[in-house]
Amino acid sequence: MDRQRLGRELRMSQVTFEKLCEELAPFVERWDTKYRKVISVRERVAITLYRLADTASYRAVSNLFGVGKSTVCPIVLEVCSAIVEFLFKRLIHLSVTRQDIETEVVAFFKRAGFPQVVGALDGCHVAILAPNENPADYDACCTRTFLPMGLSKVMTNVVVPLAILGDSAYGLTNWLMRPFTDRGNLNNEEVAFNTAHSKTRVVVENAFGRLKGRFRSLGRRLDQSVESATTTVTACCVLHNYGEVMKEEFDEEWLEGVQLHLNIQPCDREEKQDREAIDISNPLKNFIS
Repeated sequence: MDRQRLGRELRMSQVTFEKLCEELAPFVERWDTKYRKVISVRERVAITLYRLADTASYRAVSNLFGVGKSTVCPIVLEVCSAIVEFLFKRLIHLSVTRQDIETEVVAFFKRAGFPQVVGALDGCHVAILAPNENPADYDACCTRTFLPMGLSKVMTNVVVPLAILGDSAYGLTNWLMRPFTDRGNLNNEEVAFNTAHSKTRVVVENAFGRLKGRFRSLGRRLDQSVESATTTVTACCVLHNYGEVMKEEFDEEWLEGVQLHLNIQPCDREEKQDREAIDISNPLKNFIS
């Protein structure tokens, strides 16, 4: 496979591909047996990357690489498992030191002047086979976070803690700020708040867009168990960050047809709001405007 096609089909350059193979070799390498010649590390990694980057079936992948269909499936799962086990902690982690957290807050503030933001939250729908137990609930999720203490600021006599920004699908809490509901009657301060909120939070939408664009398999149903699907999605996230760290080019054409949200509805507008959260959002609104 030539270098140009390699980058297009496997979503990474020759240099990055070889480096990834080198890092995974100790964990996915196999040896020849008396009855069977081994499939090399490079082939194993290439099979996995192609399967994740494309919507091709296991049969199509097996025909392309000249291996059995029954071989492709375990190879992909084995390589994905190795990626998650040995690369995850290095490439996916939250800021934990005070200095790192303060750096994140400053970076978010520079985007649109929204203070006290330490992260952005969004949903990204990945269809899987409904499990046998509670199939109606297989795509439900519950989000919870624990933010560092001691970095709150007093703004117009209100203590404003660090917060995460989420869209209207999430409820307003003292640690999650969502935009004001626009029914055509927002005042100038609320419009300014929503504009800054959107410009700041868009980073997470861009990240999910690039993730699903780079790994098109996430755009179709993953016919795997919940456990295997979790491993596959996590491996894609790790590989996405691997590519970003390696400064891999991203082809904007990969975004064509990408859908992030499927049947995700905004939260109930009539639900009881967190009084403390409302008190916190007001000084933020005043500061931004």
